Amino acid sequence: MEDRFALYERGLRCLQEALGLDDPQYDDIMIYKSRLLLGIQEVRLYRSPEGNAEILRVIHQLSMMCKKRFQMDFEDWCIQCVEKEVQEVQQSGFPSIGDWKVLQSEQLQHFLRKMLARQGIHLQSRKAPPKEDPIARYKSIPLHAYPLYSSQDPDFLAYIKMHWDAVEGLSNNVYDLHISQAQLCGEENGYDVMEFSYIVKRTGFEAYSLLPGLLFWDKQWNWEFVSFKDKTDGRDMTYVWRLLFEHLRKSPTIATVRKVNALLQREVHSSGMNDLALEKKLVQYSSVPLADLLSHNGTAGSAKGSRADKGAQLIQELKRLPSGDGPAYERLVQRILTFCFEDEFSPFQLRQQVGTSHKKRRRDFIIDNKGAILEFWRTLKYRRGVEQILFDAKNYKHPMCYSEITGTLRYLRNEIFGNFMIFLSRQGIKDYEELLEDYRQERRVVLFLKDMDVIDMIEQKRQGEIASTILQDKYDQFCLLT
Repeated sequence: MEDRFALYERGLRCLQEALGLDDPQYDDIMIYKSRLLLGIQEVRLYRSPEGNAEILRVIHQLSMMCKKRFQMDFEDWCIQCVEKEVQEVQQSGFPSIGDWKVLQSEQLQHFLRKMLARQGIHLQSRKAPPKEDPIARYKSIPLHAYPLYSSQDPDFLAYIKMHWDAVEGLSNNVYDLHISQAQLCGEENGYDVMEFSYIVKRTGFEAYSLLPGLLFWDKQWNWEFVSFKDKTDGRDMTYVWRLLFEHLRKSPTIATVRKVNALLQREVHSSGMNDLALEKKLVQYSSVPLADLLSHNGTAGSAKGSRADKGAQLIQELKRLPSGDGPAYERLVQRILTFCFEDEFSPFQLRQQVGTSHKKRRRDFIIDNKGAILEFWRTLKYRRGVEQILFDAKNYKHPMCYSEITGTLRYLRNEIFGNFMIFLSRQGIKDYEELLEDYRQERRVVLFLKDMDVIDMIEQKRQGEIASTILQDKYDQFCLLT
């Protein structure tokens, strides 16, 4: 299915180029494009039957247009376009396409170096190219990164071109940096890549406002975006590249990228330092474990001890608290949410017992989704419209039934919550199938945190990690089941 969608997107782009701006049907193509991409997005994100139906309608209309213009239906047009592009690539000097022997030799690497040189990127001649073919290397490298930028980010592109050799040297065998020739020569930009690239679409990254930056992903399609939008100075960018490599060489995982992101965001937000001061401060603490640096309450050592003690106390109180006492549980949940998330949003604002205008319903806890350090929350904000994160606490002895939360789910009628809600419910929920059916009908994403999940979040925080990653895992599991 994904391959067919990619084929449609490529064919539509080719059709748009073939007609040109002056064609009387160009506006129709743009409307079809918008409808098709929206339908594809609905299917990719939500497996929506409505999205599939819309795709079929658009393909039918495009086929009618292609038959009149080119005497073929739209699918044949798409296939023809892809075949033509492959031929053009081969004729333009990419002899390795379809040639396995060339892929396994150094010939391709030398050719790619020449292509980089045409764009003003010169690598050290003494540095030998990798001997493995690109496919084998892709499978062996733990992480990959894609620079996303547009013509509105000239400093970022200039930096990459000027320092490509150094940047590639920093990445080493930890992660590979991928960039297209079309990007380098200005034939496409980050917006095009986000719209048509299979890789970017596969990750689900859509935060245009965070460009320029680096999109990291691993073999399981976990991903994190490191934004350079506030770091356009050469020294700032150099520092970020070095910091990434410093930590990734020890642990080349997406979790490490998230830690570096958190470190950058937290230091800047908490102290208001300029970039040079930030660099000096981090050099000062270069030998301190990242977990210690992630706290900003006093010195690193004392902060870690204080955080660990506070977390241990919360865990003990949760274990001792009997079920049934709603007010006591809500007071404890308020402290837990503050402990887990107070430095993961900027500014952090937790509101409790927020009533509706007619006072008939009361929302237990709301956190403003602002200045989130984790890409997960930013993606929910941009993709689903989760401006505020809604939590509800239920101190029930038994696993909750779906019928017990239907009244609470009415809160999600307010669009500011983006049809997303989190329950803290001691024993979780037992009618999970009904919850999934509710998603299929209403598109509501509802997560449940049992006591063990809450304890996991607290433990994450005690160790200097990001508590929100537990919720991200829950969200990913929910999406897989739907």
